[in-house]
Amino acid sequence: MNLSWSNRVIKYVLFVFNLLFVISGIIMIAVGVSVKSYYTEYDVFLNDSYFSLPNLLIAIGSLIFFISFFGCCGAVRESWFMIFIFSILLSIIFIMEFSAGIAGYVLRDKTTSFLTEELSNSMKLYQFNEKPNPTTVMWDTIQYQFECCGATKPDDWAKYVPTPSTISSTVPSSSETPPYSSSSPETTPTSTTNSTSESTPSATTIAEKKRRAVAQPGTESGDLPASCCRSNNGATGTIKCNLNDNSSATYYSRGCVEGFGDYLKDHAVTLGGVGIAIAFIQLFGVILACHLTKQLKHGFYST
Repeated sequence: MNLSWSNRVIKYVLFVFNLLFVISGIIMIAVGVSVKSYYTEYDVFLNDSYFSLPNLLIAIGSLIFFISFFGCCGAVRESWFMIFIFSILLSIIFIMEFSAGIAGYVLRDKTTSFLTEELSNSMKLYQFNEKPNPTTVMWDTIQYQFECCGATKPDDWAKYVPTPSTISSTVPSSSETPPYSSSSPETTPTSTTNSTSESTPSATTIAEKKRRAVAQPGTESGDLPASCCRSNNGATGTIKCNLNDNSSATYYSRGCVEGFGDYLKDHAVTLGGVGIAIAFIQLFGVILACHLTKQLKHGFYST
């Protein structure tokens, strides 16, 4: 089919555009996978909204490889029908990408209110003296990595840190009578020894519980979780910083809604920016494809 010089230029520009289109698909997949991996590290505190957006970018990036096939083949073969299909599919991708971009900025704006509620509700699940649960581990990770403390401020921990009386009530006294009688006529010396080793709390267990009780005095003195303490205070495993110090030199003063929130917002903006930027680039491709389709269709029916 004979095309004018200008239309031939558009044809080759569209072909080159499809190569760039494939590259943009790779970029979208890379950004989607990267941000999703960042969010996965903190999945205990995040809902599906933070994963649906990177998943959408990954899906769009994958579809781009399929759609670009129509564009390349249509441009090379000068098939108006294939280019027409390409322009329709590209328009759909444009709408999806633009929507993903807007969703990224909406997610950024909702991050503060979402985190305030989520972090505040999860603080009561933090375990001080027991085996750490996923929430405890996530709280310690966030407070340490983002140098923050509490949901909105360090004082948020005041009502959740166990008091000394609560801890000590669960610690056996060293003077407690062992739960057996050494004068029992039915117990031989051998059996008494075995019973003692099986029933009496070991000295190591008692010492460990007391150590925890001393290391974590509780709300009466304004103690904070160890992960709130600045590293130069050696806060590893025990609480060594206190609200009553009235100094940010010993503990992180900003809340995690701000510290962790800034991290989430930055990545949400990245998703939104990539989506919108590539969408407008593809809009240029839609315009080229529509114009070339019109010219090829006109030439096809005029011959």
